[in-house]
Amino acid sequence: MKKLRIYVDTSVIGGCYDPEFKAWSNGLIEDFRMGTYLLVLSDVTAAEIERAPEPVRELHRELLSIGELFVSGHGGSPQQFGGLREPCCAWPSFPQRYAPYRPGCCRGS
Repeated sequence: MKKLRIYVDTSVIGGCYDPEFKAWSNGLIEDFRMGTYLLVLSDVTAAEIERAPEPVRELHRELLSIGELFVSGHGGSPQQFGGLREPCCAWPSFPQRYAPYRPGCCRGS
């Protein structure tokens, strides 16, 4: 059976440090770590995370290293996502500043 791909935005990552949401957010993050679901991140989330506190940025860096897909929101409009793309290794526009965190299949490509 195909694994479910789940898009994670800033609120889920920041929610890991919010008393009201941390049980749910951390549970989902643990599911990604265990490979239960495939993590999808975006450049929109990355831009928002740059202004977040260090623990949130650190978690985002970890998630970039285990993420399955990285999509471009081109401003965040769902119509502009154009559907989920193939893994970033097949996507040459993966932002270079996140290159160290690309999945293993992408490194060196």
